Amino acid sequence: MLQWNEPRVNVFTSDLQRRDVSVRDFGGLFSLSPDGELLAHVECGSPTGQPQQEFFVCVSSDLRVVDLGDGQVLAELAVDEDLHMIEWHPDGGSLLAVDRIGQIHRWDTTSWAPLSPDPLDTAADVNTFRYSPDAMFAARVDIDGRIDVLDSSGAIRVQLDANRPAVNGVAHAEQPWFSIDNQYLLTSHDRSVRLWDIEAGVQVGAPFPNDIQVSAGGRSGDVLELVTAVDDNLLIWNLDTSTWFDTACEAVGRNMTQSEWDQFGPNDTEYRATCPQYGIEA
Repeated sequence: MLQWNEPRVNVFTSDLQRRDVSVRDFGGLFSLSPDGELLAHVECGSPTGQPQQEFFVCVSSDLRVVDLGDGQVLAELAVDEDLHMIEWHPDGGSLLAVDRIGQIHRWDTTSWAPLSPDPLDTAADVNTFRYSPDAMFAARVDIDGRIDVLDSSGAIRVQLDANRPAVNGVAHAEQPWFSIDNQYLLTSHDRSVRLWDIEAGVQVGAPFPNDIQVSAGGRSGDVLELVTAVDDNLLIWNLDTSTWFDTACEAVGRNMTQSEWDQFGPNDTEYRATCPQYGIEA
């Protein structure tokens, strides 16, 4: 976990031990390596953009990699266009960044030399990008808000369309999150948080309530959780779908009635008990 305390970055390990790293011109756009040993961040010595409350929009084409153990700079990387997203490959072998015109750049993390284009890089106008935890899949979001879920060969497995309105010509898209089993994808286009069934290519339920002024946060792990904010409250959502059936049965305390099944149940499936601990409702 990272906390920005300019001009130092406070890095918290899994046992909550804090390590302070001095980072010059830290721009607020950063990413930890999978092993937690390296920090990639955009340098932002001359921030541009209009101030928004106490934050600013950082615009820079310079990327720096810092060793969190001793604070030494391992690499200073630069591209032609300003960067707006950083992502490590899950095996730590490469670093990826997306620039403002939608191009993907990659570097080898041993030599820090640029890598040739990956099959996942074939699309233009990329807005943001995320690997699944096992790198078997990737989610690529374009500037119109369309989400492509790709396999490791670069083939599109499914396309999801959040159909979100564009802001200044670009549909806002924070990085999506995969569930640990690659079954679900969590997105937050324009702060409207959605859960997708990847195999079926459909949205699961309605968007989660979330104030437009704040961003949603998620994490991939053995139990997937989502944190949203409504008014002055933080809401923590359990996205472990294996628990949903038991939770729903306990909350309702009965099975669906025949009329409810006809209206809400699966098509072409006979009426049956979905909560085995309760009897059939008349």
